[in-house]
Amino acid sequence: MPKVLHVIEDLECGGHAEQLRLVASATRAAGESVAVASLRRPGPVAAPLCAAGVPVEWLGWRSAVDPYAAVRLRRLARRLRVDAVQTWDAASDRAVRWSRAGRGKAVWAAVDRGGAAGPRRRLAGADLVFGPYEAADGAASAAGRLVRTPNAVDPTIAGAHTDRAAARERLRAGGIRLGDDAVVILAVARQESPEAVRQLAWAADLIRVVNPAIRLLIAGGGRGSAAAQRFAAAATEPGLVSWLGPWPDLRDLYAAADVAWCSGSGGPQSTPALEACLAGLPLVVAGAAAAPIDGIIVADLADRAGWARATLAALKSPRTAPPAAALADHAPDVVAKRQVEGIAEAMSRPRC
Repeated sequence: MPKVLHVIEDLECGGHAEQLRLVASATRAAGESVAVASLRRPGPVAAPLCAAGVPVEWLGWRSAVDPYAAVRLRRLARRLRVDAVQTWDAASDRAVRWSRAGRGKAVWAAVDRGGAAGPRRRLAGADLVFGPYEAADGAASAAGRLVRTPNAVDPTIAGAHTDRAAARERLRAGGIRLGDDAVVILAVARQESPEAVRQLAWAADLIRVVNPAIRLLIAGGGRGSAAAQRFAAAATEPGLVSWLGPWPDLRDLYAAADVAWCSGSGGPQSTPALEACLAGLPLVVAGAAAAPIDGIIVADLADRAGWARATLAALKSPRTAPPAAALADHAPDVVAKRQVEGIAEAMSRPRC
């Protein structure tokens, strides 16, 4: 089977790093050879990767163009004798393109997790593209390079629906002020778009008029988090919105919540949406496409009144056992196997 080197900008908490952790750990558990290279200093996701037996290398990438780090990446790929280099974001795409680590015998596979309507990365040189959406990469699809692979979801979250009181007690012990009678909305997303976060804060403020017990917990970092926090502090009631920042283990958050919000471009197929479903949480998702799993309410985030109505409707829905059948294709071992098979098939094709 192919030896794969995963390349990513960093291993901070976020969708790309979490997907890499799930796929690489599942690949290693299956007895396959896999390694991870982080362009910048590895974050908290590096520890569970190492615990799973996946070696993590830090390339020390310090600027947009770093020829020394590019040489380190090329030498690492040669030393490991990898059959494929798999990139996870725009920074790692550029690194592999500049370092030529994916040239020669090694296959360059790119994971494109942008939403169906999200921004596209420059993947013209990739041998194949993994993505959960039909429109993930139009050029790749037309050339037969697109391999449909769903996002993986952490199976340990499935037990998060069992004990809400104990989860809230653990969160309080960690410094989160959360009463037993609070109605908790959980949003897990990187704050790259301040506008989307402002819409969430406004919607929470609107719901609070109907239900004063509402609390909105937002987990995730990102470049827009500081600006979004300042806005929420000035525009919403004190204590309504709690900014948790990057949160490595989400199980207690999912267990403590009453409903989940998913505002990212990934829609119902995004990692937070799938995790919320696995935790048995009622879920409100931004988008226009029909939800693939029963129980998901799709609404327009720009319509704050409509979003609030959808949330109030979701709060009337009881927590349910996770829909195992609907999420079977999202198991990490299934996703990892599909990606390995895609790489093996690409290796068998003649290359220029």
